[in-house]
Amino acid sequence: LGDCTPSNCHTHDDRKAWFTIDLGLFIIPSAYTIRHSRGYNRSALRNWDFQMSKDGDNWVTIQSHKADTALNDPGSTSTWPLENVPNDEQGWRHIRIKITGPNSSG
Repeated sequence: LGDCTPSNCHTHDDRKAWFTIDLGLFIIPSAYTIRHSRGYNRSALRNWDFQMSKDGDNWVTIQSHKADTALNDPGSTSTWPLENVPNDEQGWRHIRIKITGPNSSG
């Protein structure tokens, strides 16, 4: 999928914040992984939706997280299996993490 160098992506504690990734090709994922920044001891994700899109405009929520504490320590990593991916032969090109509530800093 190209460059696999980790990137530091962060926002303010804003319930409307989001970021997207255009994969450049269509996939049918079975899981996804997020790593909490190594440089911050706060601001870890707690409440978010993992969404996918074919066109980058129309989004489908695949998994919702509420008060998820899997990302606790700086540099911690967690993988979530995706069990409710719509059956689709084409797959999905865009991924979005949409913040739905406060992060670990409150």
